[in-house]
Amino acid sequence: MAEGFNTTISVVDNLFKINVKGIQPAYQVTGLENVMREDEINLDRQLSQDQALMNAKRTHNGFFVVDQVIEQDG
Repeated sequence: MAEGFNTTISVVDNLFKINVKGIQPAYQVTGLENVMREDEINLDRQLSQDQALMNAKRTHNGFFVVDQVIEQDG
């Protein structure tokens, strides 16, 4: 682990040696602005509960039923 840490420190040290005087900071390089979309429900792409459970091997009261998995130490 120490070897990997030393490698990382070496890379960071090399970055500090780069001459960046006169270079403008680039916080965002694509030039895109406000690429967010409205958070809208698209009912055409939404499954009904019956459709979602249609191919389930086991269901109970409208939910998927799966085997319980419990891992114990030791």
